Amino acid sequence: KLTTSDKIDKVVTNRWAAPPIFAVVMFIVYYISVTTVGTWATDWANDGVFGDGWHLFGIGSSAFDEDMTEYAEENIWTDELVAIVKNAEEAGVVGADEMMSAIEDQDFGAFD
Repeated sequence: KLTTSDKIDKVVTNRWAAPPIFAVVMFIVYYISVTTVGTWATDWANDGVFGDGWHLFGIGSSAFDEDMTEYAEENIWTDELVAIVKNAEEAGVVGADEMMSAIEDQDFGAFD
């Protein structure tokens, strides 16, 4: 008498049935890893852990945001660049108003 394992082996190792079964199983594994769990895990790792520095469970995020704001004020958002954004806003350039409000609110994270 065949055991359950032997019965399963008979089907999945069959000369003609095995390749399509293998292809279906591999497609399911690929689909799950790329579109659901894999995407969530990759996004979490890329954005949450290894994003702008090391921020596991949000540890260090506030200090990073403060330092980023200070750096941006000193080195990136110079008076000259702010004037350019203001001129773009006055000229009706799409998105310039959002940039200007982010600069005024010192929400430099909005530019990520």
